[in-house]
Amino acid sequence: MAEDYNTILAINIGSTSTKLGLYKNGKIRHRWDIPCPSLHGQDRQSQLEAREKEVMHALSHEQVDLGQVDIFVSRGGLCVPGPSGVYRVNREMCKDLLSGRFGWHASAFGPLIALKLAGMYGKEAVTVDPPSTDEFQDIARISGIPSIERKSGFHALNQKAAARKACKALGRPYEETNLIVAHMGGGITIGAHRKGRVIDATHGLSEGPFTPERAGHLPTLDLIDMVLSLGKGKDDIKSMLNGKSGLVAYLGTKDALEIEKMIGKGNERARTVYMALAYQVSK
Repeated sequence: MAEDYNTILAINIGSTSTKLGLYKNGKIRHRWDIPCPSLHGQDRQSQLEAREKEVMHALSHEQVDLGQVDIFVSRGGLCVPGPSGVYRVNREMCKDLLSGRFGWHASAFGPLIALKLAGMYGKEAVTVDPPSTDEFQDIARISGIPSIERKSGFHALNQKAAARKACKALGRPYEETNLIVAHMGGGITIGAHRKGRVIDATHGLSEGPFTPERAGHLPTLDLIDMVLSLGKGKDDIKSMLNGKSGLVAYLGTKDALEIEKMIGKGNERARTVYMALAYQVSK
């Protein structure tokens, strides 16, 4: 992949927004940040169609000529674990992503949309540093129960980019530097970067601090009691833990700007919960 790609469309689909960027000759020419309404309860195909529609609307509104795009680049989804890098998007990858074979997250929609756009114009679609990036050291995989192995699933794209940016500011090569990097969004992950490899990280769907909409790490015995008392199915519990927990469960909103307004009006509960999120990230 040594070609020069002068015009790049970047697609970043997250749990709470869709971000697009049009780059020409290495410089951003236009960017879009599209808030995403909650799609919980809809099947994945319907969610994909909704995300695809908002992408196409945003691009057509700005009269972007997609025929001039040299390559379509998407944030990756949870697919086959492997080292960081650039991966071509193909139908087999998209099948794994949409089925949730290796776990489910809305970022799975990005490669599918990128591949469709690339196919329309005879171009390539790729992902870079997908969340399934796995560079864990062996001891990081031990969970405490032999039948449960800790897995790598974190915001590799943003963490690696932030790490490289920090190293550039420090005047040090990323491959020779040790850092702790935190990604904060709809999901939150913290990674240990050792000389260019992420040797351990909290899993974005089941570990670490609570987030705007996820529960994060929980007291195990209390979680068992709660699950048994609710009498709900596996999918309902997963939906609650990853989509209806965190800030939105405590305060009725996952919008940080709205929560800061609540704090500004003297809402002490909002302040306490907000500080608790920061506390869990820092510890």
